[in-house]
Parts: sequence; C-alpha cells; structure tokens
Amino acid sequence: MQTAVLIALAGDGAVRPDLWSDRYQYNFRWASPSGIDLNSEVAIQARSYVETAFLVGAGQNDVVAVGERMGIRPYYSARAGRSSLPKSLSLRFDDRAGDRNWTIRGTVYASLEHVELYRVVPSGGTATGDDPSDSWWMDVRICVWGTGLAYGDKDGEFYSGKYAALRSGRLWVSFGLPAGGRAAPEARISGPARYPTRDYFGDWITLMPDTYTPDVKRGSKPESCRLPAEFPATLDPGDYAEKPSVRVPPPEVLPPYPGWPE
Repeated sequence: MQTAVLIALAGDGAVRPDLWSDRYQYNFRWASPSGIDLNSEVAIQARSYVETAFLVGAGQNDVVAVGERMGIRPYYSARAGRSSLPKSLSLRFDDRAGDRNWTIRGTVYASLEHVELYRVVPSGGTATGDDPSDSWWMDVRICVWGTGLAYGDKDGEFYSGKYAALRSGRLWVSFGLPAGGRAAPEARISGPARYPTRDYFGDWITLMPDTYTPDVKRGSKPESCRLPAEFPATLDPGDYAEKPSVRVPPPEVLPPYPGWPE
C-alpha cells in the first residue's frame, strides 16, 4: 500500500521534517492493552512510525529524512524497488488532511494492541546478514481512532471528520533487524514534543509497512479494535458508516502521551 509523497503539497525546496505546518494542531495519546511499555524499544518504533505517517504529505518532501523517522531506509527501499513513502495515514480519516486551507485539531488516540517478536534464521542455520529479515522480525498491531479530530477552515469554524468512524481500525507494521544490527541504544523516550524529531530506529528497518484494515464491525471479532478503558467512550460512535461533515466546537487538544524529547 505504497504511494508517492504528495509532492504537490510540498512547495519549493525540502522542508525539515521536524518543522511541521502550524495547521497540524493535534497530539497523539497512546494506550497499551498488550502490556508493552510505551517507552520500550518496541513501542518507540511503533509510535515513531505511526505518528510520522500521519504527517506524510503535509508539505514534507525530504523523503529520506521523513523515511528515517519511519524506519524506511534508503538502501532497503532501493533493493525492494521502493522509492516512495506510504500515503499519509491522516488522509484516511479525511481528505482535508491534505489541503493547506484546513487546520487539523484535536487528539488522536492510538493503542498498541499486540507485538510478536521472533528470530528468522536462513537456510543453513546461520544468519548471513544478506537480507534485512534474517535476524529478527517483529509484527506490531496498532489501533487508531480519528474521531477526536476536527477540521477548521480559514474563518475559524471547525467541522467533524467524514470518515473517522468508518476508518478507525487496525494497522499492521513489520520491522526487521539485520544480522549483527544494533537496536536503538535509547529507551525511556518521552517528553513534551508532539512528534518524533529524529530517527529512533537504530538498525531496525520497516519491512512491510502500512497494512490497514478498516474496522467496520468493531468488537465482533477478537482481533477487532476495542476501545481501551482510559480512552473517552465517545470515540466509538457505534455506527460505522460515512457521515456528512457538520460544524462542531473546536476540539480539546490534550498533551501528548508519552510524547517525545524536544
């Protein structure tokens, strides 16, 4: 599910990926029903990928710099024939996310549902380092709710998202650590910053990013997204059909959790 960055939004020249547009007035708040520490190495990778993926296409056309914050390495992208980044996740909740004339405001809620980590040993029983996946492979399942976002016009009026209920759902991402690779040396990453401002992946590589399943029958299957108890119950509307966008009060922007160092 790869596509080119929305270069039409980029303007002239590369833009530093730690200088996002002021029209992005939202924060991420995470929960971990899986019990995984949100400041652990595993969670840092998942959080960095998802939070950066929401901003792709927001005028950031430095593909390499943005890719680093998603664990998408230039040398692996070239080997795999991938020269572009995944489509912005925020566009899945509303097409106004890609329009410079609209402000995105509110709180995005995300849940680290499941992590599976296992070693991959190539034929012959030894890790050769020839393939990014021949040492460790990690599958992560994440749920994201966009119902806490609204979209503001130039007159300061805000409107609800058109697809937020329909498109809250599961995101699968797979990461690999090459043989002899070094995991990110830092853990306990948190702070007041709204999004990751640099690469926290170490030698981990995003192998299979952005496998997305709209959760239109939430709760009907064990693998479906279930709203964590610490999240507002209003995030789950119980009706998963596309709805007209209506005017709403400016939504509250809660502090990021766990956040990132400045």
